[in-house]
Parts: sequence; structure tokens; C-alpha cells
Amino acid sequence: MLSRLERAKQFLPFDALKGLQDALREKEVEYVEMIELSDDKKEELCRKLQILYVGETIYVTYYNKNHYTKIKGKLLYINPLKKSINVSKIEIPFEYIKDIDVA
Repeated sequence: MLSRLERAKQFLPFDALKGLQDALREKEVEYVEMIELSDDKKEELCRKLQILYVGETIYVTYYNKNHYTKIKGKLLYINPLKKSINVSKIEIPFEYIKDIDVA
């Protein structure tokens, strides 16, 4: 005869609510506020944007949904009218960019 603990263990792999574990992990993400860049950092980013060229592989750290994300991808275009760049089909407003590096 199985003990109560052994009987309980046999049901551990069972996930009655599909996606519950993923939803709980998503709630564990630490949210941070977007930092205000100094004028020097803004000028540095402006200079970097001026020397980048389309097709170049770059790293961009930007504010995305309450946290900072760093992506690596090809620069598809810089849109001065919309004040944004597009890296691997991700549109990033200038004001959300924290850092840019060439890969």
C-alpha cells in the first residue's frame, strides 16, 4: 500500500491549469522605472546614431515593458521623423534607448 506522500508524488507532474506556471514566472519579473539619461549620455547616443549604417549588426539596450532589454540585430533603418530605429524588425523610440554598441 502507498503512503499518503507517495500517492501525492504521483500527481506532481500533472498540470491542471495549462500555462499557470508560465503566468506565475511572468509575475516574478522585477519591474524597474526608466532612468533619465544625462545630457552627456544623450549626446553620446546621438553621435553613435550618426555613424551607424543600415545593415550593421548592433546591440541595443532599451526600455521595454517595465524593464530593460538588450538585443542584438541588424539595423534596418533610422527614422528621424518618428525619432526611432528599427533593429531586426523591432521599432525602438530614441527616448527608450539606454545604450548602443556595434557588434
